[in-house]
Amino acid sequence: MVRKGNVGRRCLFESLESRQMMAGDVTAQIVDGNLIVKGDSNDNHISVAIVAGVVTITSADTTVNSASATTGVAISGTLTGDIEMNLKRGTDSVALTGTITVPGDLEIKKAETVTNTGTLAVTGDMDVKRVSTLTLVGTTVSGDMDVKGTTGNDTFTLTGTKVTGSADIKARRGDDTVTITAETAAGTTFGDLDVELGRGTDTLKMKNTTVSRETEVDGGKGSDTFDRTGGGDVFTGGIKIKCFETQTP
Repeated sequence: MVRKGNVGRRCLFESLESRQMMAGDVTAQIVDGNLIVKGDSNDNHISVAIVAGVVTITSADTTVNSASATTGVAISGTLTGDIEMNLKRGTDSVALTGTITVPGDLEIKKAETVTNTGTLAVTGDMDVKRVSTLTLVGTTVSGDMDVKGTTGNDTFTLTGTKVTGSADIKARRGDDTVTITAETAAGTTFGDLDVELGRGTDTLKMKNTTVSRETEVDGGKGSDTFDRTGGGDVFTGGIKIKCFETQTP
């Protein structure tokens, strides 16, 4: 009797196409002396340096005007006015690097993370909207400052910040932490200061901060803490404190 050998089926493996996340692209141009930066729907991560009015944007994973920015892209023209950035959708970040002077206003919209790593001086107003993590060190604003957070958990840290006009800081909903501090007395100064933390479990920390006119801080709904450990705060026009369940000291 002849037995027929069983012929097994061969398993074939199909090579799958390699897929990568879409790289973001920002457009940047100087129009009438104003720098205008726009993001796209992908994640945009950019660093901006300004030397003598010359703007250079660098990124490891985001193109600038469709060109690689790993070694920096210099934007044609000279900055003499405002900076307007709108990074739109995606998880985006902006780093302001080196010593930067903005001749006019600075407006940054829809960047989840905004930081400065050098000295930032804004001649006009500074507006940062829809930001989740804001870190400012040694920042000077000759006009007003307006900061608005997200509906998630926000962290704002202002160290050695000086605002001649009014500072309006709103963290909105979520569990938020706002830290306004300086290493030495009067190291952080404001004309007027208004902080609203919104709904959530929030913490406001202040140290070595001087406000020459009116100060109002509002914890909003939730279990909130106002921490002034370290002291050194001066509120020349008085301070109104609302909706903080815990105050230290």
